[in-house]
Amino acid sequence: MPRCLARILAVSLAGWLAAASALGQTSSATSLPGARVANPSSTSASFSLGLSKDNGASFESSALTSDTIRLIGTIRPESAQINQKADIYVVAAVGASFFMRNLAGNFVPWDGQVGSLVPFRSQETLTAAVPVDFLTGQIPVVATLQLFMGYKAADGVLTYTQTPLQISVSDRPVKSARELATDAYAASISSLVQSNPACIACHVSGGLANGSGLRFVPTSNANHLSLNFAQFESLVRRRGRSYILTTVLGGNEHAKPIAGGAQFRSTDLGYRNLDAFLQLVEKL
Repeated sequence: MPRCLARILAVSLAGWLAAASALGQTSSATSLPGARVANPSSTSASFSLGLSKDNGASFESSALTSDTIRLIGTIRPESAQINQKADIYVVAAVGASFFMRNLAGNFVPWDGQVGSLVPFRSQETLTAAVPVDFLTGQIPVVATLQLFMGYKAADGVLTYTQTPLQISVSDRPVKSARELATDAYAASISSLVQSNPACIACHVSGGLANGSGLRFVPTSNANHLSLNFAQFESLVRRRGRSYILTTVLGGNEHAKPIAGGAQFRSTDLGYRNLDAFLQLVEKL
């Protein structure tokens, strides 16, 4: 939050942040190193900050506008500063706009100048770990926010999180990598497995490719989508995406006599869909 962060305020979020104060899962908040707006800039002070939807039991990097969340922070000051009085600051940045939480608990515009920064907790006694309730409630707008914390102890020097915590707020659920992959399988790959080309004609229990380790089940099985998806996931982990793509183009085992041969050309839509699906599976 030093002077170099000063930018033109373009958007006013004071209203919704004031209302909100009345915004991948981990078990702990994100650790953020400290920095001093002074020479030397290094410090042993550190911070942690995280977004939680379950009152601190776990932490995530995103939320929905409808979620009730807590932004939970901790300040660990320099050992020599313990028991000193300090002002505590929190700042939220959205794009080029900065907002600081004031003593009334509201987020108001900040011009990025250290001299104009106001605390939201004043003259608080520093302990080895100072809890900071950055915000509790909802953030009813879609945005990506960068969150900073800081404090000024007896020396009057601002110590702060030079690297912010970044969170995103969406108005619709953000799908996980697995959800994206399973959706892609159901939308464009299951039909290839079942009929075009007829993968299941050979890759089925008792079929010609029974020994390949890739065995699908037909649509008469109520769980065919999840079971067949699992076959692809296992094969990607064992052999990789390139192996599968080369095989369906007629390479590897498909090049052998009485084998599958080329099921696709590289320009076919089915091949492109399979490649896109396998790229999603690689991320699991």
